[in-house]
Parts: sequence; C-alpha cells; structure tokens
Amino acid sequence: IGVAALTAHAPIAAAAPPRDTETSAAEARLPSLSDADRAALAPYLERGPVTWVGFSSAQTELPPVIVLTRVHAPAARVAALIADPRGYPRFMPALDRVDIKGEHARTIAYDWSWTVAIFALHGRNRMTVSPPPSVPGAPFRVDVVSTGGDLGEGRLVWRVFPDGPDAAVVELAMRIDMRDANYIARALASGGTSVNRTINVALAHVMLLATQTEAERQSGYRAPSLPLGPLERPHVDLDALRELVRRGDLVMLDTRGEYLQSAVVIGRGGATAPMVRRVLADPEEFGRSFVHGSRAHVIGRDARGVTFSWSIPLPLVGVGGVMRLQTQGTEVRVDGVSGSFKDGRWRFDTVQLPWSEVAVIGWARFDPTDSTALVKRMVGSNGYFRQGLVAGVEMMTIRSLRARVWELRRTERERAAAAVKSSARDTASAQ
Repeated sequence: IGVAALTAHAPIAAAAPPRDTETSAAEARLPSLSDADRAALAPYLERGPVTWVGFSSAQTELPPVIVLTRVHAPAARVAALIADPRGYPRFMPALDRVDIKGEHARTIAYDWSWTVAIFALHGRNRMTVSPPPSVPGAPFRVDVVSTGGDLGEGRLVWRVFPDGPDAAVVELAMRIDMRDANYIARALASGGTSVNRTINVALAHVMLLATQTEAERQSGYRAPSLPLGPLERPHVDLDALRELVRRGDLVMLDTRGEYLQSAVVIGRGGATAPMVRRVLADPEEFGRSFVHGSRAHVIGRDARGVTFSWSIPLPLVGVGGVMRLQTQGTEVRVDGVSGSFKDGRWRFDTVQLPWSEVAVIGWARFDPTDSTALVKRMVGSNGYFRQGLVAGVEMMTIRSLRARVWELRRTERERAAAAVKSSARDTASAQ
C-alpha cells in the first residue's frame, strides 16, 4: 500500500511524483536517518528496536525500511561482526552456510543458504566495507547488494554510530524486491507491497537483533531481566517525532529479552479526526484494514462491544479469526476472541498534528505464531523473527488503515460531486 510523498506543510494526501521507469531495488537510493532523527528516537531505543518506513518515492514504489537498535558494545566490534560474513552462521538464526566466492580490496562476494521451516533458500550477495571513519562520531558503513537468489534483488546498508566508548546505535536500511524471486517468495509478495514490506521488516530484525546479541555477548554485557507488565498506553513525545511521522511511519518495540511487552505504532491518519475515527471505530472497516484484500463481517453486538469475524486470504499464510471491538473514551480497543491472534490486544487513539490531520497511535501485544501451522514452523523458537513479524504486522495495519481512510474520503467526494451535478440538472430542468 504505497503512500504519497509529503510536503513540508503536510497536505492530507499529496501525490507521489510520476515514475516513467522504476529503479531496481538494488539501485534505488537508501536513505539514512539524520542526527536529529536519531536523537528524537534515542529514548525509545533504550526499550527495544525502532522501525521507520518511508513513503514511496519517485524511484520505486517499494518503500525503504530502516530498523535501529542500541547495542551495548563498542562500535568497532559491532562493525567487525557485520563486515565478516564468514561468521554469520555462528549467530544468525537458521543461516546454514556462507561460501566466499571472491575477495578484492574491501569487496567480498559470497553465496548464502538459509533454512526456514520447510523452505531452503539460497542467494548471492556482494559486500563492500567502507574504510573506518576518520571523523569522530561518523558511522562505520557496510553496503550489501543482493544480486539474485530466492529472496530477489535488493540492497542493504549498515551504519554503526558510536554512542560513547562502550555502546553503538546500529541502523540497517533495507529494500529487497521479492517480485522476481523464487516461487515461494513471489507467492508471498503477490499480496502487494504491504507483504513485501512486512517480510523486509522481519528479515531486518533477524539480522540486526542477532548481531546485537552476539556483539553484546562478546562484550560481556547481560541485559537486565524485567518482568512483563500490563499493556498500557505509552508515553510518546509526538512533537519530537513530528518530522519522522511527516515522512513515514514508526513502530517501536518495548522488549524484555526475546519477549514483547508492547509494540507501539505511530502514523499519519490521512484525514481529520472524525473521518479517521469512523474507520477505527467501525469493526467492518477496521477488519478490512489489516491489509489490502482482508475481509470482515459483524456477527454480534452486546454490552462488551461488537464481535466480528475477519480473514486475510494471503498466499500460503492466510489467517483469520474472531475479534471484539469496543470504544472506551477516545480509545478504540480490539481484543482477539478465537482463531488467529486469539490472545492479541490492540489499542488505538488519535492525536492532532500541527496541520489539518491527525496521527494514529496504537499499542498492542500479540504473538504472530498464534496463527497458521506454517507461520509457527517458519518462526519456530526464533524470537528475533517473532519480533520482526510483530513490527511488520503493525506497520501493515497503520498503512492499511490510512488507505481505508483515503478510500472513504474519495467515495464521499465522488458522492458530493454527483449530488452537485444532480442538483444542477434539476435546476436546469425546472427552468
């Protein structure tokens, strides 16, 4: 679900520049977050990884995915791990083998294989390691181009920013296009750019969090053990995050090791509060907002709220179930009842932005393995993959909600235009 490029004064829905030809994922520019962006995200990186997904650009409809995390290890140590693909099988879950095919100066070509549940995936990458930074505070950088294989073509850029002598902020920017990959990946990606984006988010988390864990292990760091608490509304400084939200959507995970305390999603609503809340508070509209093509039907109403069935007929990993929606004050609450995500909890509210639009803020806790047998086997005991899927699903939901809002606005404009034409015809006939 592509979202248009947005201007500084942030109209509700600006159109993206026309694309005569689409730049390949391996060649399209991958942005980096600015120093100001990372400073705004710093308080949230203390709790877990943060994902930012930009809107579509003039080069490609596939948005850039950027995931950041704070690592309690020296930046040079983290960069050395990333720059040595030979060591990946030691700490990257399910990565079985890396075969070096050639080395020249700072470039390494290698093949990889990755076993995920019943699938054996293979691919070819080319890594370029930039010289260590000569300016204090500048990042270490590693570029990786996926030149083909079962996950398609694309590009990754690792940036490791020193954060004092014993810590670093690691940023992984990624865009992999699975539309030209093998049958399995093509089938998944056929669900649209939203599914392609979700897979990118999940894979980025696997690579980034595995690297974080290994770097911290080598540095002797042990994260404090914290218990899970109740799902509560997060404190978010939307004013500090305004520029990031203007350009894209955010998902911030609050983790307890491999366990999820909550996932917070923040994105533009696409309209004023009344129209956005019409979509959020309508169970059929909400159920259809998980992803393009999802379906929902009301099956009951009582004092506890509105119960509705929902389904997402995706290739290979279609899911569905029953949920209950209720409003409590300004919050919209959705709880799983049965089927996929039966124990999931989602909460949403709207917050006014400085322009004529609201942001949607959501906080949730759910287990993506609480779905189909195939998803359970794909994720297995891989906590990194589980967290990545949570972030990907939350990103999918906020973008699909906005698409439903835009669809509702378009329908109302068309009805209003038709009413004006009809009134004009009636007036002309009367005269």
